[in-house]
Amino acid sequence: MKSAEKLDLFLIISPVPPNPDEPQIYKEYSTEIEVECQKVPIVLWIVPAQEHYSLTRITTYEYSKAGILCYAIDNPKSLQNACEKWYPEIEKYIPNVPIVLVGNKMDLRSDENTINELACFHRAG
Repeated sequence: MKSAEKLDLFLIISPVPPNPDEPQIYKEYSTEIEVECQKVPIVLWIVPAQEHYSLTRITTYEYSKAGILCYAIDNPKSLQNACEKWYPEIEKYIPNVPIVLVGNKMDLRSDENTINELACFHRAG
């Protein structure tokens, strides 16, 4: 998934929109939420997907308490990667943490071109 597709998720917690022209490797976004009258810090990281970053990416898992897997709903390969690559990696390095699957680009769910492309993809199987 392209970083630009993930950046919308970070807009939810960041008061300043990310600059799409800046490299988004190991970019951190943080905020606090209240859960049961307790302030809980949330820190989200954009980690690189490229294989040559795998060793450094793995080190970012060390203090993680949860995982968020993002995929583009208009791209079946994106969901497949989330399930077949990223989920097993998270399970391997930080087992037993909650994992949330987030479908980005929800605005395309009712887009006629997207629906037709997904139908063609499904038929090609």
